[in-house]
Amino acid sequence: MTTLEDRARHGQGDRHEYIVMPWDSPERRKTLDDWKNFARSSTALADGTRCGIQFAYHNHDFEFLQTRRAGSYDVLLRTPIPSSCSSSIDLYWINKRQDPLA
Repeated sequence: MTTLEDRARHGQGDRHEYIVMPWDSPERRKTLDDWKNFARSSTALADGTRCGIQFAYHNHDFEFLQTRRAGSYDVLLRTPIPSSCSSSIDLYWINKRQDPLA
């Protein structure tokens, strides 16, 4: 099985600067606890990427659905992240669910 570290090393050889995770399985993102677990595992992945490549998460519209009075994206934003973690914020998807300036 290819690990994130393997992919990061391969990307480094190709002079990539980022590894972007664009999606996660619906079964793994049903509750706020699921999102908290996702945020923790993502920061662990980012922390484990020690090849000089940043880990980033790209949002879609489902992160802005309200789950138990809070948005899933709020959970991601409130989770402390290492410097090797970043975001690819897609305003189209944010605007689809809510006013991005609100």
